[in-house]
Amino acid sequence: MNEVIMNLNKCAGCSAITPSHVSDILLMALVKSEATVVSTLAFSEEDVVQVDINDKMSLSDVVEHLSEVPKGPAVLSSPLNWALTKKIQFDTIIVFTHSLSATQDNNC
Repeated sequence: MNEVIMNLNKCAGCSAITPSHVSDILLMALVKSEATVVSTLAFSEEDVVQVDINDKMSLSDVVEHLSEVPKGPAVLSSPLNWALTKKIQFDTIIVFTHSLSATQDNNC
């Protein structure tokens, strides 16, 4: 797999934060504004896993919580397959990622 992790790279125009932090901040904004209807999933080694992120968490809490998940490829069909398996309906699925992955997704 050809994957570029963007944790150590800097964002254009704002070298103080990384793409990973931007993903975490966007996630926090959604959770804080829509806490009861946001489900957080993380791409893990074998599939996506649900991660408990709540509106009381700080950025450092979110970063720490997400860093505990073993990293896996960003297979974009995984959140859809997870929802189908769990029989959960969503109006919208948004993917934030801090990595650029060259993955072959045969599930689309």
